[in-house]
Amino acid sequence: MPRFSVILPAYNVAEFLPAALDSVLAQTCPDWECLCVDDGSADDTPGIARSYAARDPRVRVLTQSHGGVSRARNLALDHASGEWLCFLDGDDLLHPKLLATCRDASARYPEAPIVTFGHTTGSRLAFAPVSRPATEEVDCSRELATGYWSRQFWDAVYRRDFVGELRIQPYSCAEDLLFWYSCLYRAERIVHCEAELYGYRIRPGSAAHGDPTVDKAMDGCRAWHDIFDLHARSGRRVSAFALRRMVRGAYIDPAVALASLPDSADTRRAWDEWLALARARRASQPIPWPHRMLIAGCAALRSRFLAKLLLAWPARCLAALRRR
Repeated sequence: MPRFSVILPAYNVAEFLPAALDSVLAQTCPDWECLCVDDGSADDTPGIARSYAARDPRVRVLTQSHGGVSRARNLALDHASGEWLCFLDGDDLLHPKLLATCRDASARYPEAPIVTFGHTTGSRLAFAPVSRPATEEVDCSRELATGYWSRQFWDAVYRRDFVGELRIQPYSCAEDLLFWYSCLYRAERIVHCEAELYGYRIRPGSAAHGDPTVDKAMDGCRAWHDIFDLHARSGRRVSAFALRRMVRGAYIDPAVALASLPDSADTRRAWDEWLALARARRASQPIPWPHRMLIAGCAALRSRFLAKLLLAWPARCLAALRRR
């Protein structure tokens, strides 16, 4: 059994996939397998993946008809055999010492099922040298630190027996955050390494940076409502920042996205779902009182216009002021 399973979904990323796979092959910890899942690509992505598998038997190629990144990751999860799970997107990079650093941290703190680290971003990725990063074990059994609410799910490796049968929901937006918080709320201890070990590529036109759509807005809305439910059931404390983050994801961000889209039958149905979720789930959610009053008013009156006026338009104005 390898120490790490690197899960790498790939869809039409022929331009970037060689660099991603090279970053896996460059790991100073050699005890890994890489499950590269071709998600029905129309370019040379599957050919590139097969060429790497021919060079190194630790690279395994799985294929599926195009079904999205969640389905691709779940396919890899079903086939993973490593003790730990590491997630890598086809246009991103791993620091050469990522797996070795996580291996050492997990050996030092064997009770923790998650090891987190930092990341760097940009259109051109470069890593700082890493020697011996500071590590600490965090007790999160009663309270989740604010810093975890600014992280992404690829900022961590996860023990496979801890993940168990948990899988990634087939949302087009925030599906990875739901997986991350599902793991976070199940863990009692987490180890954090003070090093930037993941390279996240900013790429116009990618799934994360494309134009808003009805599906993306509402999938994000549903995922953040699920995260709100995780929190409400957990009984754990979080900061005011974390509560605002949940409100933004479940209510404000989808409202801003829907308000920016042309009026259509699809957007009207999405607004109706937004209002229905506000009516059905708001009562169980620990929403800060100013937001609670605004959302309650929109839900009670079932008014799309009020949701735009009280939530979407002020959020857009505030975002515009921050960009100045």
